[in-house]
Amino acid sequence: MRVRVTFAPAWRLTVVAAAAVLAAVPLPGPFVERVYARGVYPRLQPALTAATNLVPFAVLDVLVAGVAAWLVWRLARAWRRGARLRAAAALAWDAAAGAACVYLAFALLWGLNYQRTAAAERFDVQPDRITAARLARLGEIAAARVNALHDPGRDAARLEVDALAHTLQPPFQRALHALRYGWRPAPGRPKASLVARLFPLAGVDGLMNPLALEVIVNPEALPFERPFLLAHEWAHLAGQAGESEASFVAWLVCAGGTREMQYSGWLALLLHVRRSLGPEGERLLASLDVGPRADLDAIRRRLARAEPRITRATWRVYDRYLKANRVESGVANYDEVTLLVLGSPLAAGLLEAEASPAR
Repeated sequence: MRVRVTFAPAWRLTVVAAAAVLAAVPLPGPFVERVYARGVYPRLQPALTAATNLVPFAVLDVLVAGVAAWLVWRLARAWRRGARLRAAAALAWDAAAGAACVYLAFALLWGLNYQRTAAAERFDVQPDRITAARLARLGEIAAARVNALHDPGRDAARLEVDALAHTLQPPFQRALHALRYGWRPAPGRPKASLVARLFPLAGVDGLMNPLALEVIVNPEALPFERPFLLAHEWAHLAGQAGESEASFVAWLVCAGGTREMQYSGWLALLLHVRRSLGPEGERLLASLDVGPRADLDAIRRRLARAEPRITRATWRVYDRYLKANRVESGVANYDEVTLLVLGSPLAAGLLEAEASPAR
């Protein structure tokens, strides 16, 4: 029996090679910062997000459904024709070329933000300000602010994602102005999604779709969690790729917003500080009043509904994704927001907010 070898067309080889080179050889950070982050992306993001905001459904669902339908169609056609060895080889080349095209689109539309200059440099972080004593003090300030800002009579309607999509925009733009952005990122309309129905099982709170620059939120996120969650995903839209830098921007946004937004931001920061302090962080939770402790219990109950096997698999994959995109600490990068808060001069004044009256 003679076996015919299937060679890939030149375009498939070209896109696979281009994607491999881009993934393996990072571009210089200053070049990415100047040409992409401050040149290409500020023109691309507002236009693409404005377009996807007009679509009432999640584009991510369409992309996932399209890929699944294509795979089923190719497999079914190969099965009917019977030439399974040749079909398998052709399918492998198609899959490789398709994955390469997706990666190149990802890099152009958003992913090159991972190759910007380091967040510590962009936020002018001063290493001498990052000490164990100041981290402990930051935890005390966060706990005090959470106690002061908790409002047992908060209006849940103001914390619905559609309402927040409007009221969060002014503090979002003010925070970016303070960071000397020089351009106006378009906030993303928070969307429900079929994919998002898996978020509660996986312990995922939100997602920014880098292929459509749209925002998808966990439908089970609690009202007081939503301001920080939405600000975090908007920070990703604004080109902050790392989780710590997105959380830093989100905290700045919430700190300059309404009382409910401030509470959400300080509560999120408190949890990051608590994990960063290790066992010593438990005393911070013990210092909380009844209301904030009840909110933390509500978060624990929500996360307890996650499926452990799905959660472990999801976060293992995401950890590898982050490391592949040169976020060396992987998912531990979330808690590194404390380093940016401690070291950034922009945050220095906000850390004295403990003595300020709650707004």
